[in-house]
Formats: sequence, structure tokens, C-alpha cells
Amino acid sequence: MYVIIEPIQSGTFSTVYRAWDRKGQRYVALKVIPAELYRDEIETMRVLGAGHRNICPMLDFYADETNCILVLEYCSLGDLCDFVEISRRRGVHGFTAINVREMARQIRSAIWYAHSRGIAHRDIKPENVLLSADGDVKLADWGHAVRCQWSSDADIGTDAYRSPETFFGKRYDNFKADYWSFGLTLLYALFGRTPFNCGRKSDGTIDPYPNCCENFASFVRDSHQFMYEFYIKPLESVDSDRMCEIIHICSSVVENLLNIDAGKRNLDEFIRTLENSSSQTNGYAFQLESSIRLPPFLRLKS
Repeated sequence: MYVIIEPIQSGTFSTVYRAWDRKGQRYVALKVIPAELYRDEIETMRVLGAGHRNICPMLDFYADETNCILVLEYCSLGDLCDFVEISRRRGVHGFTAINVREMARQIRSAIWYAHSRGIAHRDIKPENVLLSADGDVKLADWGHAVRCQWSSDADIGTDAYRSPETFFGKRYDNFKADYWSFGLTLLYALFGRTPFNCGRKSDGTIDPYPNCCENFASFVRDSHQFMYEFYIKPLESVDSDRMCEIIHICSSVVENLLNIDAGKRNLDEFIRTLENSSSQTNGYAFQLESSIRLPPFLRLKS
């Protein structure tokens, strides 16, 4: 039924392939998960359904003796990380190639939809934001998701995008942790880098960034000053209108998504603050051909 063409992405828990659906006459993505590593992603995808524009839907699933296989919509333009890296190699800033406001609206819509159904993603990052041929973004890879708001898991997600409270085994709000990851994902879309990195202890184990990262310590002391020094000050040849827009977005992210006090993170307030600008949107989350010409391997294949 499905003919595997090539691998797209490989991780610790799964491998994703581009495949051809003979029955549907379309490309699909096959996510192959070893049976011993499978959690309950199929059940999560069933709850999410296939009706939300900004969630990559499950089209089918099956299993054999060794693997669970999810059949997912194929997003031909890759992921946000790919897009930002290609932009950078061609000398284009993310804030030029990406309509960050529209992207934020679409990712926010996906997060709100999932949370309204009791599902926290727990691994929001650029690699899990896929780009469709019609200019939309789709939140993908729900393998770490849980159907509860509160947990104390201390080893879930991608360290550079995790919120500080998730490292220490104490009870925290999964939804508010998603907001933090969303904020860092938007900063990556704008600037192509993340500010906080974990270290290594002498025994080789992870040293959480809240304990060891000087950037994080600077952020805690004065978040706005840190954002200026780390992100804004290094920018060159940016016109004043664009610079004001970038500063406005950064301020909105810091105040509403990257608040150290998780209780003060507010997704709706972030969108309201973001909308408080004269910038207009064309309805697309990224520019396919105008600001940056995509290479052939990121274009829709016929």
C-alpha cells in the first residue's frame, strides 16, 4: 500500500520516511516507531483528529511484530529549522523570510486547540513545525504529548527549548511549559539561534541550563536587557521600521511566553500584544519565493 522512497528524519525514538500512497495517489510521511519505544501517540492523534489546519494529521496507522507505523500528511517544504538554515546560508534573516506574526498566530491556534482537548505537546521546537506548500505551518510529532495538564516528568522534550521548571522533578503545568517552548521557537525563527544550553557534569550527565548557563542567569537578572544584548545589538543594516517591529515581537515573547514565573505566561495576551502593531499580514506564515528562493529539494514534488 505504501512505497518507501527515502528517509526524512531520524531520531532516538522513531524514523520518518517519505512514501508513496498507491491507493490515495499521494505522498505521505511514515513515522516508524519500534514497538518497545511506542507510547500512545496513535491515541493522541485520534483525539486531535484531522480537522485543524495547523496540526499535521494522522491519515492511517498499522503495526507489525516490531514496529508501530503512523501514516501522516507529507509537508513538502520541510520544517522550520530547515527553512531558517537555508535562509541563513543565503544571507537572509529569518525576520525577513518569515512572517513571524502569521506564524505565531498559526502555531498558537494549534497549541490552543490541543490544550482545549487536554493535550500538551511537550516538545515544541523548530524541527516539529512543518511547512506546507500552501504557506501554512503545522505542529507535528506528538510522541511526547500527554493528555493531562500537570506532571513532574524531568526528562521530556528537547533541552534547549524546555522551560526551566521542567528539569527538577517537581510538579509543573504542561500547558505553561508549552508556552515557553513556543516562545523560544519564535526566537529561533527570527534569529536562527537559541539562548540557553545545558552543560555536562563530570560524570557525563546533563547539567540543566538553569543551574549552569550564564545566558540564563543574565536573562533572570534582566530579561529585556539580555534580549537586547543577545539578539538585537548584533543586528546590522536593519531599517528603523523593521527594528521596531523586531523589538516589539521580542518584548511580547519575553513578557508573555518566557516569563520565569510560569503562572504569568499567557498565550492569549501574547497574541493581543503582538497584534498591537500597524504591520499587515498577507496570510502566509513564510515567503515561498519572494524573499528567498527555495532549493529544489524543498519544493513540492510532482
